[in-house]
Amino acid sequence: MNEQFGKIEEYLPHRGRMLWLTGIQKVNTEEVWLNIDTNCRHMLFVESHGIPSWAGIEYMAQATAVFGALRASRYATKAYLISCRRFETNVSYFPEGFGNLVSVKEIAGGLNHVATFQCMLHAESGAVLAEGRLTVHIPDVA
Repeated sequence: MNEQFGKIEEYLPHRGRMLWLTGIQKVNTEEVWLNIDTNCRHMLFVESHGIPSWAGIEYMAQATAVFGALRASRYATKAYLISCRRFETNVSYFPEGFGNLVSVKEIAGGLNHVATFQCMLHAESGAVLAEGRLTVHIPDVA
């Protein structure tokens, strides 16, 4: 975890077993890289397999919410997943400790607080294990 960003709880409303991100690795104006929880205490962990790959969509959704919170320089109280397109994975399960990184890059956005992100889950080797495009709405909060 990169200590300059503080705790992940400062950017997401998720708590307990629904908080699947563990920290922020790096950020720039278009992209954020985050550490993710893939240990055996994870709520979806299947003994001898890992975490089902379809759970990658939730990792990606939480990462887009962090991106929105960082851009707005505030805590993200809510964000809404509008759609997921082209979600592809070459594994059935993410093994425990498979590399623990999710990246999201904004590829379109700004209009009415709706943005589209290219999202990827990375193995420790750098290989992409899953990817997809998420469209989200991150409303302004007064």
